[in-house]
Amino acid sequence: MDSSIRRTVLLWFMATVAITFNGKWACESKSFVVAVKTSEFTCKEAYATNCSAPFEKLDNGSYIWSFYSDIKTPINNDVMVQFQSYELKNDQFKKSIFHFEKSICTFIESDMWIIKMIRKFSNIPDKCPIQTGPLNIVNFIAKETSFPPGIPLTTWKFLFIFKLKDEEQARLDVVFKVEKK
Repeated sequence: MDSSIRRTVLLWFMATVAITFNGKWACESKSFVVAVKTSEFTCKEAYATNCSAPFEKLDNGSYIWSFYSDIKTPINNDVMVQFQSYELKNDQFKKSIFHFEKSICTFIESDMWIIKMIRKFSNIPDKCPIQTGPLNIVNFIAKETSFPPGIPLTTWKFLFIFKLKDEEQARLDVVFKVEKK
């Protein structure tokens, strides 16, 4: 995957983090809005508890996002994150070209876009292992730079699956629409 496509994938991944869960989120850009249609976040209690990701609408129309969880098992290189995006075409979601699978450690240790943007709002460590206890992102606000220029105006589904030894431990499934203002 060339660097421009990789950057676009990472930007769209960041968009997911920024618009995940409930409500409507208006990008600070004047050209489009992102409206969340559905969202679901689940986690197995052996892996994490108290999982939530609330939004709060600000007076300026943007949203802040927080993520709270209590990690029950240290997270090491054996936890994998899978990402797949889908586009709505002919009333069906079709896989798009944006996807990856990598260890969560590789992701937090080498990602220079998403993690860099959310790290200052979180207690995500610089490297593994991620210890047991609270793992939080608090009051994250996506800026216009969180979105790629010319993001396609369509309905998207982003799916993130976190696996331990090929068994799903947590899932984030978001459907959102990018439309002109």
